[in-house]
Amino acid sequence: MRSAITASRYRRLYLRPQSIHCWASYRRTGLLGTGYSIFDQSEPSPICQLRLGVPYNLQAPWQRGLKRKSTVKLQELPQGLLTGEGLPPLPEDEGERGAAGGGMDYPPVVQQARNNMRRFPQCVLLTRVGGFYELYFEHADEVGPLLGLKVAKKKTSSGGVSMSGFPFFQLDRFLKILVQDYGRYVAVSEEYENPEKGGLMWDRRVSRIITPGTLIDEKFMNPYENNFLLAVASPPLASLSSPLDAEVGLAWLDLSTGDFFTQESTVGMLNGDISRIGPREVVLRPALSTRLGSGEQKDISEGLKKDGYFITYHPVATTLGDSIPPASIADWGQMLETPVPQNTILSMTVQEIEAGNLLLDYVQARLPGMNMKLQPPIRKCVDDTMLIDANSMRGLEIKTTLRDGLLTGSLLHTVKRTVTKSGARLLASWLTSPVTSVSVIDNRLNLVETFLHDVPLRENMIRLLQKSHDSQRIVQKFSLGRGDADDLIALARTIEVTRGILELLSSSQTYNDKTDSASNHRESMEVLLKKLSIPSSLAKRITDSIDEEGLMQQQRMEESEKAEMAQMARTAIGLEEEGEEIKTGTEASRKSQKTKTGKGHRIVSHKDAERQQAWVMQKRVAHKVVGGRHTMVEAGLREKGRTFTPNDCFVGDEERLWLVTG
Repeated sequence: MRSAITASRYRRLYLRPQSIHCWASYRRTGLLGTGYSIFDQSEPSPICQLRLGVPYNLQAPWQRGLKRKSTVKLQELPQGLLTGEGLPPLPEDEGERGAAGGGMDYPPVVQQARNNMRRFPQCVLLTRVGGFYELYFEHADEVGPLLGLKVAKKKTSSGGVSMSGFPFFQLDRFLKILVQDYGRYVAVSEEYENPEKGGLMWDRRVSRIITPGTLIDEKFMNPYENNFLLAVASPPLASLSSPLDAEVGLAWLDLSTGDFFTQESTVGMLNGDISRIGPREVVLRPALSTRLGSGEQKDISEGLKKDGYFITYHPVATTLGDSIPPASIADWGQMLETPVPQNTILSMTVQEIEAGNLLLDYVQARLPGMNMKLQPPIRKCVDDTMLIDANSMRGLEIKTTLRDGLLTGSLLHTVKRTVTKSGARLLASWLTSPVTSVSVIDNRLNLVETFLHDVPLRENMIRLLQKSHDSQRIVQKFSLGRGDADDLIALARTIEVTRGILELLSSSQTYNDKTDSASNHRESMEVLLKKLSIPSSLAKRITDSIDEEGLMQQQRMEESEKAEMAQMARTAIGLEEEGEEIKTGTEASRKSQKTKTGKGHRIVSHKDAERQQAWVMQKRVAHKVVGGRHTMVEAGLREKGRTFTPNDCFVGDEERLWLVTG
């Protein structure tokens, strides 16, 4: 081949595309270094061109067209750094493999979990996989031992991946540990059927982010207390001469009941208002600071953290919409059951609206894609209730004791004789925010006297209330799309109980007493009856649509399946749990309900002793207290077998001021 090429007149050699010849073969032929130029036709530029002489500039015989030659001087070439733009960034899911994933290709389930962990780095991710919730990577190593779970290694083509998990019906148990005990944010990733054919069967997306203030219907929630989420909005106070009088907007809601409130406050009254509300979580804007002293900057969150509140910072640029000004409620309507009354809108301050915007934006971020419906906001006015600051709230032991911080021994624990869960929540609200309206107080006292003296009416009312359910939270569950057939049946029974209560009150002796002496009590009863609305048609539609016997049979089958899955969990994951810790949700809830019902009967059985205590305030124009009592001290002394000495207090006739010390 060398002699043939040497005899030809061509000095430039071209290789055919996909030629089997290579650099080594031409080196062996000795053509390199003889002045020939070698080109590869499959590439736009030569592989190499070694010139020892000046080659002929002849075209290959198979090429056609004119010869073109261009000359560029060295000084004309661009100098310095290249100005071309870099490659566009990879999509987030693909970038996970190359960057954070270290170039590893994980199985689809693990890869989906890894992508969700990147999207929500501040949360502990629980991924639903069939009948289990699983943790992967560093979450399994860090959180698994805290939950008492065994951490295993999942074998993949890219190496071992740490993982741990638990059965799906134990979600509430582990959420309580993570959210309430350790104060962690938890992102729950659920399975969604993938509509694309030929791809993955399930797509796993985060359905909600659970925090202490965004609980909905978890079994570990205290049904006798509200679970309030509070947002605080305050203006910058760098230019104010009196920062303690600066306006602060408050907005709080309970996702489990749908109650929504707003209030105007000040920096000086902020601690007392927050103590009265008792939120589980407080939402602040980032870098929210106020000047509480002369030239001293102090963050609001510092005082809240000292009081043990759970603080979350949530950035919001303007409001729920990009083009809506901060002081607007234009987007509130999509989250409310009914429009906000016009008089409420006109009475709201700018800070209240900003707090409401911050609150609703935070809720939407924590519950993505969930169509919730809240009640229209109720504006709390400072003049309507008695102001109780934080120190007085603790000193009076209204909700918790001063020494131990427990409910037992507090005023709420001492006077609570409610039958329903919603009644216990309402009583706590009345004690922490006593009303100052004389007409409202008189109506309440008239009703208390009516039930105190009419024994048959009181006993029949207690009997009916014991058959009712927590309708507030049941209705809210349906507004959030989480209700089931059991909730529908409970709602229908509660409607029937309400109809019975309406008939009982309408036929009572007080309501039918037309004498002048009973006019005040009759008017108070009429006010109560006007608040009762009976949707009888809804209850009939529910009972006609649901087969209760078939529903009970289905529940028994589900309990059996859960028991089998619990046994599989012990074997597959190696959970070291005692037998009583693994229960089916329905069986555990039934036993708990029986226990609570038994406690309710024991409380009612002491009605004679409670009636003897006669906790009814006597109406007087002057401030004359004869035989004044301290309910908490009296109850504590009674448990020790000691008696309480009543006290008298007369203010207004002779003495204008009394100083009461401890």
